[in-house]
Amino acid sequence: MEKPASHDVGTRFKTREGSVVPTCTLVIGFHRSGTSALTGALIKLGLDPGDFSDERSPENPTGFHEHPAVKAINKRLFQAAGSSWCDWTAFVDEPLDMSTLRDEFSEAVEFVRSQFQSSSTFIIKDPRMMVWLSFWEQAIEEAGNATDVVFIIRDPDECARSQVKRAAANPLLYGPLSTYESMHALWCRYHFAFAKALRTRPILVQYGDLTGRPEETLREVARSLGRKPDPFQLEQAASHIDPSLNRSQPGNDTESRISAWNRLSKSFYRAFCDLDGQITSENLQKLPVLAELETVQELLRPAQTAINAYERLHDTWSTRGIVSRGLLRNAVESIESQHQASFLHQIRTLVAGSDYEADLYATFAIAFENCGETSWALHYLDQILTKQVTPEWVPKRKTKLLEQLANTGMSDEG
Repeated sequence: MEKPASHDVGTRFKTREGSVVPTCTLVIGFHRSGTSALTGALIKLGLDPGDFSDERSPENPTGFHEHPAVKAINKRLFQAAGSSWCDWTAFVDEPLDMSTLRDEFSEAVEFVRSQFQSSSTFIIKDPRMMVWLSFWEQAIEEAGNATDVVFIIRDPDECARSQVKRAAANPLLYGPLSTYESMHALWCRYHFAFAKALRTRPILVQYGDLTGRPEETLREVARSLGRKPDPFQLEQAASHIDPSLNRSQPGNDTESRISAWNRLSKSFYRAFCDLDGQITSENLQKLPVLAELETVQELLRPAQTAINAYERLHDTWSTRGIVSRGLLRNAVESIESQHQASFLHQIRTLVAGSDYEADLYATFAIAFENCGETSWALHYLDQILTKQVTPEWVPKRKTKLLEQLANTGMSDEG
């Protein structure tokens, strides 16, 4: 990513044992909470994200500002915990066993040291750091640096609405988070981990303040970071915040109806807001909602397998170009029924013409039948019938589907 222009906006240092040390700024916030927009604005104020090729997408046209090395380490941390970034079932609050994460910790320390060799105003952003905040604070401290945490929070209803739209456009990547309930649950999981790991009071940013009055909000953040941007720099930073970003307002549709997870996330969000910026470890541990979330952990174990199967499918496809029958079946089962057909069509397109496509015919046939795509189910049954050895159930299943089409007068969906 291109480094920011050099500005005389002051350099952030903290003292330690009579010496001054550079401070790393961590931007912490849940997915779809404005971490990208906030980080982009802070980069305009002179903070340095490092030199890397940034990713962009329709929902983040100016970039995500996530260093690939940080993302890779966080992914391995989830894998070491038997979890994934979209796993809303894992409300684990035990201290990290650093003895099992030596390689990841060494890489993180070396990464921080290498960044500060060329910059004294380094910034790291990745929503996954909400879960691994303690790990990164320890790594930064081991590298000889101090940490400032900038924490942005957004109404969970708005986060859920934004993510559901995102999942509809790309069910392969975001399938487990295609419903409001799963997003409310994940919101709770990330903020639960943050509350358990927090050691020092963060700089709080409300998403509505960032999008509604960006210049004033960024001025306050800069002041809290010990920076003194001039009016032109503040104007440039504020221009990075698009007011239209605040477009996922809560609605009254049936999808956003009150559920158990909706109630918990809203209660958690109100508790954060009621602290009025006094977000300290002591205050967070007193929140009744934390104890309530701890009691639901055992109830979530069955869901964890399906969610992680979906994540493994995506990882296997993206790294090895392979989709197995078991992983595909489990992934489909982990998606809400209304999104299964769209997901299947994406997988169908991905595997078309591959050496292992034929191995998935039966799985596709059954899955398409279950979600009402009869013509596609028949298509894959026909593909199986072209094989030299055909299972007995295939012609029977085809006859049954054809009879159903004839009885209902349905035409071929194509």
